[in-house]
Amino acid sequence: MVTCPRCQQPVDETVRSACPLCFTPIVQPGHGSGSLASTSLDGHLPLTGSLLDSQAQPPEPAVISSPIESPGPPEPVTTGNRPPLPSGARISLTGEVIEAAAPSRTAHEYTAGSNIASGRQTPLSPAERARSLDRRRDEKPKEDGGGRGIAYAAIAAVVLLSAGGGLYWWMHRTNPKDQALAVYRAYLSQDFRAAYALSAFSPDTLKLYPNADVFAAEQSKVVDAALSNPTVAPIKSAILDSVKKAADSAVVGDPTVTGNRADVPTSTSLSLMGQTVNFKGAAHMVNDFGIWKLDLMTDSGSAPTQAGRDLMGHAELSGLIGR
Repeated sequence: MVTCPRCQQPVDETVRSACPLCFTPIVQPGHGSGSLASTSLDGHLPLTGSLLDSQAQPPEPAVISSPIESPGPPEPVTTGNRPPLPSGARISLTGEVIEAAAPSRTAHEYTAGSNIASGRQTPLSPAERARSLDRRRDEKPKEDGGGRGIAYAAIAAVVLLSAGGGLYWWMHRTNPKDQALAVYRAYLSQDFRAAYALSAFSPDTLKLYPNADVFAAEQSKVVDAALSNPTVAPIKSAILDSVKKAADSAVVGDPTVTGNRADVPTSTSLSLMGQTVNFKGAAHMVNDFGIWKLDLMTDSGSAPTQAGRDLMGHAELSGLIGR
């Protein structure tokens, strides 16, 4: 076993004549370029030990000198054991030692902003990393708080709009025209209990009429007193029946609204003793928390009586003259 003079690769000179790595020819020790010592008279090789040696061992290949210029004398090397290679290093086919590449830095060793922008590629110190984390913690609540503030404002706006729309609907869930027609027909039909539910009272007036029964009894007394005149007493029943039938022909006009109050024109026809008389009046309505009612807010016990007279109105007698 010999060592390659160029790359120091161990080579078995009994098997190879050149280095398997750098292909440098290997010179075998003890072999020269001389000729055989003697030959026999008949021209054959003598039967000597050299012939037996040549038959026992294969002939060595001839070393052919290369016309290419020699790369130069090899560097002096030691014949001892080869020194160990550095960790991760390897030897190329030409015998050169290739060192391992330096490991790349991890991503967390660099900052995400300032180091890249400034070309700085040094890892963050523990203090810098702590300050960076503190800044992120300080900024995140601000961003989240701003987002929450916008969300709360949007929700508040929706609630206000909904409340505003709901309040408008609540205050306008009835209209004065339909309510005026309902209370007008209730008075003509002498259904004073229904008229009580369609009337708005002041606190003092409500003390006089605490419920529908009291109100109905008091209004019936008012009607009886109006028909107690000896002139109309004989036809009292006929008059009451004619007034009740007038409820079927009762109509109302378009209201005139002023704030939370409205005046609604009323009209009906009353037939009595073969004569038809038209009556025109007005219903004075008030918006009581979204429900239009007959306005009995005057602090007087006669408010219902006056409201009933305004509902019936006055008879148009011009059509009866000349008949």
